[in-house]
Amino acid sequence: MASSYTSNSGIEKPAEGDQTGEWGDTVNTNMDIIDRSINGVGAITLSGTTHTLTTTDGTLSDGMYKVLVLGGSPSGTNTITIAPNDADKVYIVVNSSGQTATFTQGSGGNVSVLNGDSKIIYADGNGTGAAVVDVTADLSFSSVNIDGGTIDGTVIGGASAAAGTFTTVTASGEIDGASLDISGNADIDGTLETDALSIASTTVTSTAAELNLLDGSSAGSVVNSKAVIYSSGGVVNATDVAVSGSGARSITITSSDNIASMEIGSAASNAAFIDLKTPSSDDFDMRISSESGGSGGFLQVASGNLTLTGSGKTSAVFDGDGAVSLYHNNSVKIATASGGITVTGEVAATSLDISGDADIDGTLEADAMTLNGTAITTTATLSTGISNTNVPVFTTGVADDDFLRVAGTSIEGRSAAEVLSDIGGQASLTFGISNTNAVKIDSASVADDEYARFTANGLESRSTSEVLSDIGGQASLTFGISNTNAVKIDSASVADDEYARFTANGLESRSTAEVLSDIGGQASLTFGISNTNAVKIDSASVADDEYARFTANGLESRSTAEVLSDIGASPVAGSSSIVTTGALNSGSITSGFGTINNGSSTITTTGVITGGSLLVADAGTIGSASDTDAVAISSAGQVSFSATNAIKVPVGTTAQRPSNAAGLIRYNSTLGQFEGYTSAWGGLGGGATGGGADQVFVENSDDVTTNYTITSGKNAMSVGPITVESGVVVTIPSGSRWVVL
Repeated sequence: MASSYTSNSGIEKPAEGDQTGEWGDTVNTNMDIIDRSINGVGAITLSGTTHTLTTTDGTLSDGMYKVLVLGGSPSGTNTITIAPNDADKVYIVVNSSGQTATFTQGSGGNVSVLNGDSKIIYADGNGTGAAVVDVTADLSFSSVNIDGGTIDGTVIGGASAAAGTFTTVTASGEIDGASLDISGNADIDGTLETDALSIASTTVTSTAAELNLLDGSSAGSVVNSKAVIYSSGGVVNATDVAVSGSGARSITITSSDNIASMEIGSAASNAAFIDLKTPSSDDFDMRISSESGGSGGFLQVASGNLTLTGSGKTSAVFDGDGAVSLYHNNSVKIATASGGITVTGEVAATSLDISGDADIDGTLEADAMTLNGTAITTTATLSTGISNTNVPVFTTGVADDDFLRVAGTSIEGRSAAEVLSDIGGQASLTFGISNTNAVKIDSASVADDEYARFTANGLESRSTSEVLSDIGGQASLTFGISNTNAVKIDSASVADDEYARFTANGLESRSTAEVLSDIGGQASLTFGISNTNAVKIDSASVADDEYARFTANGLESRSTAEVLSDIGASPVAGSSSIVTTGALNSGSITSGFGTINNGSSTITTTGVITGGSLLVADAGTIGSASDTDAVAISSAGQVSFSATNAIKVPVGTTAQRPSNAAGLIRYNSTLGQFEGYTSAWGGLGGGATGGGADQVFVENSDDVTTNYTITSGKNAMSVGPITVESGVVVTIPSGSRWVVL
């Protein structure tokens, strides 16, 4: 019988009885295959653009290596085909070939390993539709220590800065974050734009325009277009200042040609203001004012934007909608918006603490970096792709609600319909009574506590009464003394160890004393020789087949010999036991006679001995006149025959087989073979036959006329051709084989 091989590694499995004396070579080869499959590192030389990685049954081959180190000089992307396509394989791939290597096994997915990359892949062995899967494409780690490389080509790590801190953050583009916390100084070469500002934990409520009015002012002097700051002595020096009255008063400064005016005044609750106006203004165009009671102040414009400039260049613009833009050299560097802050240029800070997410479109450069609290002490580069060392890149075809699928070295979006097509899924359910369908409710309504019954289309609802009708059940029990009724307890109380007695309606509880009274019983026995007493055994021991004799206290045991001695009698024919050393030549021994003990004498008969059983002593024999010890029976029940003739077993046709019982042996005259029964009738192994003493030929019939099932866990073999008659079924259980040679 030919050897078979394991599906994935091609390890040889010799058939039972094969390779006698040659198993050593096969085992050695198998051990080498196992060693290569578990720990083998193979150098695979590539050339051209194709290569086949083959696993050959029973032979060491490249496809058996666990680790594949790709080398050689391929002329371009090299497609490596894993063969055969029905073998499951797991490989660790190190690509040093100088070209991309693409692994394939069937029409399913492929995996490409870029030059210089390493991956763990597996092939699912699904025949023509087999797929190769990248295990390292999607990995999840509780913590990752990146010990080298780059992110988008920028080196990560550095030895000069402490772990987890940044000496300087330089950004050529925008830093976008939920918050920015700088514990040291912030050196902003451009414009700082912010929606709100606080100094030493105190919120600055003035607008940028209001604050700009203080720029260039000096205490005690009035500077053109600037706020007025009192000197320490409360003196303000000005060329033209008009002050009159007390209380809520104001100073108005107008130009000689009435182009614009400025009003400085006071209001209730110690509030003050400075208004800048145009002739068309009803109130003010820009105002600097204090809060009532001295609780703060405002710098505000009536409409439009507030722009701060210096030396002909814009420094800040405060939009009417609340946005703030800070400039440098007439270029916006910091701009606020509803979503956060936009920085153009570099942010230089002693430290940068972002409690939320950081979205960096450009390059993040740091002297030192930590990931999840672990310092990255060496340089690192992340390249895009689908390797465990890459950053995934999405294709342009990703839309809302799409699903993600790996496409080469990128991630592409797949619609619901495309995903269903990819996985062979079903968009809607098929209902019906089938193991591949969904079951639906086939009733107009379903109520609580109802039962479900299968219909032709699904499940229908059945009430309790309907179920009872369906199954012929009984909604309630009928109690009473009848073979169709249930019996109930007809007592107010029932105690442990009490007895039950029938009443007219059921069962009532009766104590031991009540039962004794009911049946006229006696709670304890009185022993003695009296018609009202119980008789007890007055012997130390009693044996089977002994007799009882009254004593003063009860009954004692007497053997046959003791009884004969007691009554002065001798054994005679017809008595219960005959002991003789002579011949018993007349009379008859009938059923129930008893035991015949013939000692060492011989019982000879020409008739038939009929009885329930024939017993011989341990290691005794049964024989004939010519062979007195023909059959010997050991003390363990083993039967042996002394004759050199043969044993004739029962002979009969297939139709005459007796009732099945394990251990039966007979000769089947229909099949022309000896057969036995274990869990089914089967032929007894007759071995090979031949001419003379030859044992060469094992013969089998060529026609199957009766249904037959091969024993589960067994294989069968026949020499063909074999004809299976019409309507006859040969059943081969799962895992078994029938080989026809």
